[in-house]
Amino acid sequence: MATVFLAHDTKHGRDLAIKVLNPALAESLTAERFLREIGITARLNHPHILPLLDSGAAGDGKFLYYVMPVATGESLRDKLARDGAMPVRDAVHYAIEITEALVAAHATVYDADFLLLVTARRSACARNIPMLREMVEGFRCAL
Repeated sequence: MATVFLAHDTKHGRDLAIKVLNPALAESLTAERFLREIGITARLNHPHILPLLDSGAAGDGKFLYYVMPVATGESLRDKLARDGAMPVRDAVHYAIEITEALVAAHATVYDADFLLLVTARRSACARNIPMLREMVEGFRCAL
């Protein structure tokens, strides 16, 4: 559907990720979905969610795109592959950060109390996240 390119912003001296919709799809419903994705991403504001920096169209509207910072560092998958299972304290720390980001995204984008989130190829009901947050907050106090 889209391709992410690594670019360098010479004006500000930083690397950027530019997500560009496949031009063959720009005139289809996929473009509408991509524009919705841009709108949603633009409204997200959380320390664990990369912000949208810019968006637009180029080439007479054939190339829809948006720009975000490049996520640097090691992925959680790579860390687990390298080190194996992590200590419970670290796992809880990551779970707290991920949960807070998901809750913030849900609160920003949706007014409804229920949303189906798909993370890591599994479904999680957002209505269960407050319960999870209470559990996680309990762990945080115990650490």
